[in-house]
Amino acid sequence: MKNKIKRLSVSDLDCGANTKKIKSFKKAEQKAKSSEEYRCLAAAIINELNDKEWGKLIFKRAEEKASSSEDYQDLASSVIYHLKNEEWAKALYKKAEEKAKYFKNYLSLAGSVIDHLEDKEWGKFLFKKAEEKAEVYLEYLVLGFRIISILHDKGWGRSSFEKAEKKAENTDNYRYLAESVINHLDDKAWGKVLFKKAEEKAEVRMCYLKLAASVIDSIQDKEWAETLYKKFEEKAKRSDEYRNLAESIIDKFKDKERATVLYKKAEEKAEDSRDYELLAASVIDSIQDKEWAEALYKKVEEKTKNCYDYLYLLDCFTIYKLQNEERAKYLFKKAEEMAENSFDYRNLADFADELKYNDWAEPLYKKAEEVTKNSNNYRDLADSVIDKFQDKEWAKSLYNKAEEKVEITYDYINLANSLIDKLKDKEWAMALYKNAEEMAEDSGDYQYLAESVIDSLKDKKWTKSLYKKAEEKAENSGNYQYLANSLIEKLEDKKWAKSLYKKAEDIAENSTDYRDIADSVIDKFQDKEWAMALYKKAKEKAANSFDYRKLANSVIDKLKDKDWTKALYVKAEEKVENSFDYEFLADSLTEKLQDKEWAMALYKKAEEKAEDEDEEFKRIANSISLKLRDDELHITRLDRFLKKLFHRKIIALKRNFIKRLEQSDTIRQLIVTKSSFNIKDLSEPDIQLIKDAVAWLEEEIFDAMP
Repeated sequence: MKNKIKRLSVSDLDCGANTKKIKSFKKAEQKAKSSEEYRCLAAAIINELNDKEWGKLIFKRAEEKASSSEDYQDLASSVIYHLKNEEWAKALYKKAEEKAKYFKNYLSLAGSVIDHLEDKEWGKFLFKKAEEKAEVYLEYLVLGFRIISILHDKGWGRSSFEKAEKKAENTDNYRYLAESVINHLDDKAWGKVLFKKAEEKAEVRMCYLKLAASVIDSIQDKEWAETLYKKFEEKAKRSDEYRNLAESIIDKFKDKERATVLYKKAEEKAEDSRDYELLAASVIDSIQDKEWAEALYKKVEEKTKNCYDYLYLLDCFTIYKLQNEERAKYLFKKAEEMAENSFDYRNLADFADELKYNDWAEPLYKKAEEVTKNSNNYRDLADSVIDKFQDKEWAKSLYNKAEEKVEITYDYINLANSLIDKLKDKEWAMALYKNAEEMAEDSGDYQYLAESVIDSLKDKKWTKSLYKKAEEKAENSGNYQYLANSLIEKLEDKKWAKSLYKKAEDIAENSTDYRDIADSVIDKFQDKEWAMALYKKAKEKAANSFDYRKLANSVIDKLKDKDWTKALYVKAEEKVENSFDYEFLADSLTEKLQDKEWAMALYKKAEEKAEDEDEEFKRIANSISLKLRDDELHITRLDRFLKKLFHRKIIALKRNFIKRLEQSDTIRQLIVTKSSFNIKDLSEPDIQLIKDAVAWLEEEIFDAMP
């Protein structure tokens, strides 16, 4: 009998896993729309399934969808890496060259051609094309060190650096160029001349600090650096400036005594808890004075107002190993005293685990239970009790309390979902789903319930009856659309869904309704004729810039009709009413048509149209802050100061800030498009340009305060 039992082999397990992946990849293939999506999918198929034939087919689809130089270049690089197909890659690089318009296109392409095809002649030709397109300082700078590092042509690189010097406008331009000349050409004499020009151009005090550090690192001139440090110190006003100076003095001169004096000045200038926090951390890192750091953290504590602040303070003490056991428990207890809600107590319990306070977590959860008031909070708490303590009985009592507190249909549904997920209790969940059905009032209630029933119970019959009730309760075009989308996703019932899209069309009221239906018709049925008719109705109903812009976006995404798209964008511009309309329209033009010139014109109109310069500038500041989230720069304090700026000063600062950033074509385009990006993906000069511009902006903001 034993011999007849088939054992499950590793290969059987692999086969099962691959089957799931294949299904997942096929779904992804159906949903893919852009060249990038197809390219990434092909790479995943080759990496995870080792299926190069399928991957090759998907790469072909990516090529069909490619529309820009970047698309073709990225695809060529992937083809080289995954398929080792140089001939195909070369053809793709040719197409990338044909589509190239800007400096960055040719620059990036030159590097790829040399790196992947080892074709230096072609790469050299592309570098020349990039040189022809170069217009600003940063482009010549980047070109120079790329030519030196890739082609090892110092003569040509020097020529590019000389052009960069002619375009240099401020101290940061000259400083970075000096560093590049010294690092890449080993020309300290020229570098020194450039550093002199950087000093002459110094407009703000932060320039002196950065220039001093560069002078020491690049030409080892400590005497000159000392004069620059003194100039910075004479102009310093804020706590963070003295702190930065102390850190630099320690780093470059190893002078703890002088750094200590500067740290004391930083403490005198400290205004808020953040100043003290940063100063304490710096004092530990730079001069290893834990006693002073503890005193500074006590000043932070004086300004602490809630549970989270105390936990943050305790975290700082833990990181720097400042606390003794008594101090740590004191801070923890203070945090507990400040706790106000279930979330606070659960957060405390997690922290107790990290500190190895093994007996503290459960009592904190008990307190969380005492302050819990509604169904969702009881359910969340019960979920956590299962995850943290594996205590099913306690969790059941909490789920019971959650049921007692139910107020709306969604409470029943979410509670039932948790019961299945955490306790595998289908019977209790089914009872709750039935209660939800009795309480349901609108189409959305029935739809969410249907989705949960099919996901959790796999009961198609009940699910269909719930979808029918959802259809009966549908009141507007949106209800029918959401329901149709759900039917396709959960039951794969395209026939029923199509009838719902028809109903949605029959009662559509505005441009957005028709456009959304058209988008779904293309995505779900690939029916361009029906979609075209719907897009035309959307155009007839378009009433404002938003309607025309969103319709244009759909037309280019779904139909690839550039002429109609341009005509719709023109209508969108005609209907512009405010600064936001111009900005969003510029975003779309850059993303969808890559029309940089038109977008820039609209961006300038947005600036002119802005009624409240405070808010306009704040948006730019917040946007930059978001873009720099992966870097060490912290400019969130900008919000605090912007309200205090005079309107005229704001306008001048904004223009100068943007002008500084626009020295880079790459950053100029990012400003227009407000594209999200990882700062680590930028070139070194671009990163430095952003850092320097932000430093300048912060200093000017402080100086502008009344």
